[in-house]
This record gives sequence, C-alpha cells and structure tokens, in this order.
Amino acid sequence: MIHSNTKNLHGQQGFATILVVLLVGLALAASMLGTAYYVRSSQNSLVADHALTNVQSGAWTGIEATRQYLETLDKDKLTSLATKTLTLTIPNATTGSLSTSGEISAYIDAVTAPTGTETAYQVTATLTNKSNASKAASKVQVIYLVTFGSSSSGTDTTDNGTNSGTSVANIYSDFDASGGITITQNGASTAVINVDGNFTTGGVSLTGIKTLNVTGNVTLTSATQIPYVYTNGYILLQGGAAITEVGSAKKYITDTSGGTNGSLYADGIITLSNGKTSSADTLSNIIISSWPTLTTGIAKGTITCPSQWWTNYTSLKATGFSSCPSALTASSSVSATGALVTVSISSKPIVNALTYEDSANYIFSVDSSNNIKVTVQNVSGITKGTYYLATNSSDSYNGSSKVYLCASGTSCSNPVGRVASPYWSYNPITYSSGTWSLSDTQYANPAIAPGVILFKGNVSMTLGTHYVNTILATGNITYGGSIVIYAPNYAGATAVCNTSYGMPTNLCSSKTALIPASIGNIALLAGSCADSTSVDTCSANYIGGNITLGASAKVYGNIIAGNLFNTSGSTTIVGGIAAVALGNSSGGSKVGGSTNIDLTSVSDHTDFTPGTPDSGESENTSDNTASTTATIKWARYL
Repeated sequence: MIHSNTKNLHGQQGFATILVVLLVGLALAASMLGTAYYVRSSQNSLVADHALTNVQSGAWTGIEATRQYLETLDKDKLTSLATKTLTLTIPNATTGSLSTSGEISAYIDAVTAPTGTETAYQVTATLTNKSNASKAASKVQVIYLVTFGSSSSGTDTTDNGTNSGTSVANIYSDFDASGGITITQNGASTAVINVDGNFTTGGVSLTGIKTLNVTGNVTLTSATQIPYVYTNGYILLQGGAAITEVGSAKKYITDTSGGTNGSLYADGIITLSNGKTSSADTLSNIIISSWPTLTTGIAKGTITCPSQWWTNYTSLKATGFSSCPSALTASSSVSATGALVTVSISSKPIVNALTYEDSANYIFSVDSSNNIKVTVQNVSGITKGTYYLATNSSDSYNGSSKVYLCASGTSCSNPVGRVASPYWSYNPITYSSGTWSLSDTQYANPAIAPGVILFKGNVSMTLGTHYVNTILATGNITYGGSIVIYAPNYAGATAVCNTSYGMPTNLCSSKTALIPASIGNIALLAGSCADSTSVDTCSANYIGGNITLGASAKVYGNIIAGNLFNTSGSTTIVGGIAAVALGNSSGGSKVGGSTNIDLTSVSDHTDFTPGTPDSGESENTSDNTASTTATIKWARYL
C-alpha cells in the first residue's frame, strides 16, 4: 500500500507580497506623476502670471507715455488724433536699437471737446501691449481729461476755467479803469483781466478784452464791449456797455444800456430796461421795463413784463408772470441754471525785491554817510565785490561824473568799471532821503549799464529813452513821462550783451546770445518784506510796492507791483501787469489815463515772455507759462 506524506507538502508562498509591492510601486509612480504634473502646471501658471504681469506693466507704461504725449499737443493736434493709432517703440538699452520683441499701441477711440462750463477735453483710448516672446497681451481702456492752459504769451491764473487766454493783468484789489484800456494783439483777441476786488470803468470804453474775471462787483459804462464777464458780485451795464457773449453774476444783473448782450446768467434778479439780450437765466426774477428785446428768458421766480402788449420775445419760462401777455403760462417745474461759476483767482504771489539779490548785476545802497555803494556780481571784467560810486581823477574832461566804480572813497584814478557814460559833472544816478533818482539828461543808449539793477529804497525815473534793464526797488517806483525802458529779454542780445559795459553773465551766454532767464522778462518790480515765508508774514510789514506811470510812459516788459499800480496819462505797456496788494491797498489800483497794452510785437522778440507771476512762485525761477495738463479719469482692463 502506498501512503502520501501530506505533512511535508507546502502551499505556494510570496505571491501576496509581490502583489503588495506591485501595488505600492504603482501608487508611488502615480504619486510621482501627479507631483510632476502639479509642478509642471504650477510652472506654466507662474510663467503665465509673470508674462501677464510684464505686459500689464508695459501697458501702464504706455498709458503714462500717452498721457505725457497728450500734454505736448495743442487743441488742433489733439482733436486730429481721433480714430488714429499711436505706437510706442522702446529702445534696447544694450544695443541701442529699437526693440522688436513686442509693441505698445494706443488707439484713440474718440476726442470729445468740452461743452457748457466744462473746460477739459475728454480723450478715450485703448492701450494694448503685446509680448511676442511670452505670447501674452494686455489691453486697457483709459479716459484722459486734457486741460489747456493759456498761450505761451501769458498765464491764465483763474482757478475756475472761465475762458482761458492771455492773462494781461492780475489785480488783487479794486481796479478803476476809468482812464480806458486798449489791448492790441496779433489776430484774435484772447486777453484776460483778473481782479480780486471790484472792477469799474468811467466814461471811456475798453477794447480788446476777451474775458473779465472779478471776485467783487462789475460796473461797465460807455461803449465798452466785453465778450465774457464772470463775477461773484453784481453786474451793472450802463451807457451802451454790453456783454456780447456770456455774463455770469452770483448776485444780480442790471442792464440800463442800449447795448446788445449775449447770454446773461445770475443767481439774483436780472433787470432789463433797454437794448437787446439773447437770453436771460436766473434763479430769481426777471424784471423787464421800457421796451427791450429778450429772445429767451428763464426764471425760477417771476417774470415781470413792461406791458401785456409787449411782444419783443421768443420764449419765456417762469414759475409766475406779471403784466405779461396772456399767452404766457406759468410752470411749477422751471429749470434755471443761474450763475455759471464762482470766480476764484489764484492766491497772491509773494513779491519781494530782496529775493532777487543773487540775480542782480548791480545792487545800489548807501553807507552811514550816505555814500553810494554798488555791489557788482555776474558782470564780466569786474570782480565780484562792493564798490563806491565815484569820480575818476585821471580823466580831467569827464572825470567829474560820478559814474565810476572805485574800491573806496568818492574818487579814484583806476576805477574797475562804470555804470553810465561820463559827461562833465553829469550824475545819472543820485540818492536823497531814501529815494534813488535816475535821470538820463544825455539820452544815451543805453542810459545806464544794461542788466538787473536792485535799488534799496524808492526809485524815481524822470528822464531817459533807452534803459535796457530790469529795475527792482525795495520801495516804490515813480516812472515819469517820456521814459522808455526795455526789459533785457525784450531788448535782445545785441542791446544787452554787446555794449561798452561789462556783459551780464547771468543774462548772456555770449555777445550774441541771451540766456532767457525769466527775471529778464521784468521791466519794473517794486516792494519788499523782511519775512517772505508766506503771504501773511510778508504782508505784515510790507514796504512800498506801488508803481506809478506818468503821461506818455513806455514800458517794454512786465510790470510787477507788490502793492498798487497806477497810471496818469497816455501809457504804452508791452507785457503783463500784476498789482498784488500786499501792503495798504485802500483805493485800489487805477488807470487814470489811456493805457494801451500792446502785444502785437511780442512774436518778434522770441526771448521775451509777457505775463504775470503765478501764486507762490517767484518769476526769478519760473518762466510763468501755463502748460497743458492731462490726467487719467478712469481705466479698466478689457
């Protein structure tokens, strides 16, 4: 019998272990593949984010570049951009060649001109930045607001945007123009007068003014015709005066003249008793007397007519009517505009002659014995230092003239220079009791050494027809009749740099070329203070600042009076006028005689910029030309 030994038989072993190892291996492989996929996906995401960040950054670079480009354009060039594409090419810093790795472009969707009381142009643009290397792109839509300042021949200092133009006068006190003002320019009139006070005229007309901005009241008489008048007070129109385009008053408007007006806006009552008016719009009442013509009238209150048979109108709307034709029907929902703006003149600039000491070529003062001292600087051929105005003992013929600069004493045989041409005992610059007198009896050309001259005290100019100077006075300036002065920038290089006197090196780069320093735009500047930290500290103890022009005076340059400006006769000014009222300004500034502000020749004098100082800025450091500004209203990614 055969027996099986079942005790020695063993089952198959290790298969389960192999399965476990295989499963663990598969799991590990899956995990590794998953990790690799995650890392790869993260890398792709990071690359994409990085690429997007770069193109978005580039897009905003394009946005800023476009903004700056818009600030370089005039109105005509701006409006011509509509539907055009601008392309920004970026130079390669390594090779110096233009980059071909991408493109930043700005498509100008639309350019919208301002309407109504708006002043800014609206430019809608779509900025795109493409990167060929990263195959990424970013697109942003932007709306810019572009506001134009005044032309290069002046500064519009109103903050309210009431009709920009060439600011020919900024008066920070009451202004009486009863002597008459004529403003002449090449081409269209753009002259702006800004008054921080009341403005009145007498029995003469004003011509050439485009815009009048006044914080107080306005009284226009005679045949005065001004296109735009804006005031925070009232407007009175008398004796044929008219506002031909737009008149706006925060208070009331009364028209008793026979003129023809454009559109009148007021918060208070508008009274019309003569002449013609295109439209009247008020938050109060309109009172019509006599038999004037009013094309369109809108009143939040009541319109009073001269008679129920009065028909000199086209359209009248009001919440009530009195003594008007029966065909007119009142309405409880009349929408009136009222005054268009609140006039806001820029803050007063600080006018302090002492701040120009470093820019002066000659500084006149006196010692304790009233001997005249002259500090000379920035003059070729004369070592910087303080000298005495003296005679020349080595010149037996003309040496008695006190026009020489000596190291000491009242006479010397070897002067370092001179400030005027000698002639016998002729003394063109003298001093007495705080006042400097300038009298060129010889009518020399130039009358005294050209350049910037600072006088510590008052200045009285009585004779001379060829002053080529910027005259600065710490006190007042009285400018007599038949005087002619040319600001250095107006006079030009030949008259300033190429003379028998030392060349003012801060004004001239050579005998044939000017350095167009803005102080060279000034002809006359008066007034000073010990502390010019702020307008208040300067005004607290202000000295002088009054500039008075006599009959037949001529000034070719800007006039800056720290306090008041006055004229008394036929006067010609080629430049801007500022009267800042930092001292005792009672009585205000006044044009007592016919004054002609003539800007027709300015374009022929390219180094000269007429205008007035901006608030808080010294014309010593700024050219005072208003620039175009572009700002971003909003932006969004597309």
